[in-house]
Amino acid sequence: MRIPADYYMITRDPSEAARLDQQHRLVLNCQGYYFHPAISFDASSPTHVADLGTGSAAFLLGLAQHVHPDSQLHGFDIENTMFPPQSSLPANIRLHTADIKKPFEARWHGYFDIVHIASIQGEMRRDEWAVALKNAVTLLKPGGWLQWAESDFGVASRHAMRSAAPVGSAEASLCAVKEMRTETDQIERFSPFRPQILDRLTALLIDNARVQDCIYGYLNLHTLMADPAVGGLESVNRDVFALDRYDDGGECRRRSTAIFATAISHMLQAREDAGFGDVSEVHSGGLAGLMHEIEKDLAGGAWFTFHMGVFYGRKKQ
Repeated sequence: MRIPADYYMITRDPSEAARLDQQHRLVLNCQGYYFHPAISFDASSPTHVADLGTGSAAFLLGLAQHVHPDSQLHGFDIENTMFPPQSSLPANIRLHTADIKKPFEARWHGYFDIVHIASIQGEMRRDEWAVALKNAVTLLKPGGWLQWAESDFGVASRHAMRSAAPVGSAEASLCAVKEMRTETDQIERFSPFRPQILDRLTALLIDNARVQDCIYGYLNLHTLMADPAVGGLESVNRDVFALDRYDDGGECRRRSTAIFATAISHMLQAREDAGFGDVSEVHSGGLAGLMHEIEKDLAGGAWFTFHMGVFYGRKKQ
């Protein structure tokens, strides 16, 4: 396996597509909307939407159930490995191969009302965030909106956050969060038990420099969007929320933990395939032994949790 040009050191196959679908549903459930309520969006009128880093097109497939049937929904990704067959997609969804770090074809410039991006930090270097942002903004019509979501990766200094949205909010209304709470409200802050094996995994999977690359967007997208030399957007703001909740009997925690554990497995397998050593460096039992140890930690009450930041802004008229 070659080292991917986009640094995405994780398997790209049907099992990873399935994991990404589960991750999408988890995030959407806690986020509470497809598009932030501040974004001007009328589901009763046709609209053009681009989803960059679309992967398995989970975002577009969900969105297609709620928008006007004449809307045009386009997904872009650097590889088509996880694309569903075009024959299985609604007629208004089209998928394309394109690299967000390179200029898009001129035919897409100024074409979209909304550009959506989520969770591409694993393939980003520090100096690429501004480049990707500039390329994304070229796709917007004047007055169009960019919405970009990333995680704090469990290590970044966090923005003030709100709790997860009530279950089912996004499906009930594309652009509304009921009972939205701000940083001034009383928010339960979780301090989950950290699985001990993560300390060894961090050193194996990703060095400190790459961690800083990954979280750079979470920490700086708000500023980059408003910077006239980069995004040049107006009405820039952010919404940060927990991928954690206490009102569902632990279902969110169980699902998020299972999804993240699967991501670890896929990442380790990709690392081995690329010739960067094997899991025996941190566990004598190999990948199976390592996953068994993680499962033991989870059975003892551990769970994984992150905070997500949704950054959004409008292109000037």
